[in-house]
Amino acid sequence: MPEFVERFYVMNPETEDVISKGLDLKNGMVVLRENGSLRANLAELDLDWMRDRALTRNRWCTVTNVHYVQDLKVVQFTGIYEDGTRRVRNSKLTDSWLVKKSSVDFAKEKYAVVHDMLLAIIQAQDEATMHGDGSGEIVLMVEQAARKIAKIYGMGI
Repeated sequence: MPEFVERFYVMNPETEDVISKGLDLKNGMVVLRENGSLRANLAELDLDWMRDRALTRNRWCTVTNVHYVQDLKVVQFTGIYEDGTRRVRNSKLTDSWLVKKSSVDFAKEKYAVVHDMLLAIIQAQDEATMHGDGSGEIVLMVEQAARKIAKIYGMGI
């Protein structure tokens, strides 16, 4: 049985924070909808639709494949839950989320790794252009960066 969060769960300020808008969601963050009225009533889990709502909304999940649909003002991502299940999540860009503080640091670290890899590729390209060599090395660096980015997005390539 999955571990559900109570409908009107109160955050722990020592280990959790609030993201005031979905636009700030990043891959790697562990999140839960902040608005308790959008979560399931755990006393009604015998109803199929309420159990399905709880499986999506009353559990912490890790954000992957996040993207924004600006014209619809929606954020969409794949949530990966502790038991390994994945569910596509949608919410308004203005909806708020609870986030595990430790996962924010993780997301920042992942961003820094990708940033540094891409910067190294650009610098290598600049050097190769000046000296007329190194294209094979650059292709390998791009491949490594692409694999790293795919792993961050949960693609497992």
